[in-house]
Amino acid sequence: MSKRYTVICHRCGKSTFVDFSKTISDQRCRACRGFLQGVDVSIGGASEVHKKVVWREPGAAGREQEWRDQEQPVIPLRQRWPAFYRWIIWCGLAAFLGAVIYGTWRKFRNLRSIHHEVVGQIEAPPTDIRLTEEWRIKATKLAKKTLAAQTLDDLLPLLYHPEVEEAVIRRYYEMQEKLPLGKDLQEEYYVPPGNYSENVVAFTFVDFHNRQRAFVIVEKPEGMRIDWPSLVGLGEMSVQEYVRTQPEKAVVMRARARLGNYYNNHFADSGRWLSIRLSDVTDENVIYGYVDRSLPMAGIMERSFPNPEAREPRPDEPVIVVLKHPSGNVISDQTQIMSLVATTWYHQEGIKPLIEYARRMDESGWRNPAAAEQGEQPRTEGSSTPPAESPR
Repeated sequence: MSKRYTVICHRCGKSTFVDFSKTISDQRCRACRGFLQGVDVSIGGASEVHKKVVWREPGAAGREQEWRDQEQPVIPLRQRWPAFYRWIIWCGLAAFLGAVIYGTWRKFRNLRSIHHEVVGQIEAPPTDIRLTEEWRIKATKLAKKTLAAQTLDDLLPLLYHPEVEEAVIRRYYEMQEKLPLGKDLQEEYYVPPGNYSENVVAFTFVDFHNRQRAFVIVEKPEGMRIDWPSLVGLGEMSVQEYVRTQPEKAVVMRARARLGNYYNNHFADSGRWLSIRLSDVTDENVIYGYVDRSLPMAGIMERSFPNPEAREPRPDEPVIVVLKHPSGNVISDQTQIMSLVATTWYHQEGIKPLIEYARRMDESGWRNPAAAEQGEQPRTEGSSTPPAESPR
């Protein structure tokens, strides 16, 4: 049980508590917070006068008194709080004023950066003529007339084919397909993406073999026409002619593409080559193209082209590719895909610039096909891929 007594501190001369059950020199005065080295415990009678040693200097009347009867001057703790509070107040005031000045400066800078436009009528963007009712009726009428054509003489005036001779078209419909083209026209046409300088739309229909197909209507200065190469998927030559002739030069080809699983002869290594099944529009003539897996386009094809082994197979992808027979043990229905030009059959400038590009790369020996994929191939219009169910 502690025994507390009231004593007089020998430093400040004020009363404090002390516990005689503990060492006195380890206890502090509650007034000056100094260690007690001696206390006055006299009881009764006249108390002794405790003289305090006070150091004063000239001109220091406003300073706090310092008691120097020990090694360090003892300053009462209550004398320190006012200075501490002053620092808090001044620092807080400085931070507040700084925040006000910074906010004012930011507001002034933002006001200067705002572009004040003249108040007036906002002009509406120009309307796409392909979305107007008049243009829609005209295009739909041409699409219905195309499907209803019974003879080639009825169909030819509706076609646009500057790079294909009329004799080629007549031979095609004598040997490959018969007229009329099909049935069940989907009147809601599709506007292909891309920066075209002409008005281009695509209609879908079902042919008489129940295959979903599409054709493109292009508005030319002489009127609306059907782009015939994109209707039948004809490139520099047909898939059937490519298999039959096996040309040595590079050839620009339009074809339907999906992933293949045929590896043989020169392309037997599936770890090096990616197999792509290429066919014509009727799917009667097929050739397998192979892509070097070290090229970036191999990964693009493997990810985006339809996979026949998938749970939900998609229609084949219409592509424009550059094909070339490599030297080696290659059979007629195998070839190498040197470049993927576009994922649409319609090309506004035709395939002539694509053929010139293929010839240049063929002359250079395709020493850097990766560079050709990235920057040397000609610009293609509307090469972005629309949804699988949309006509292309």
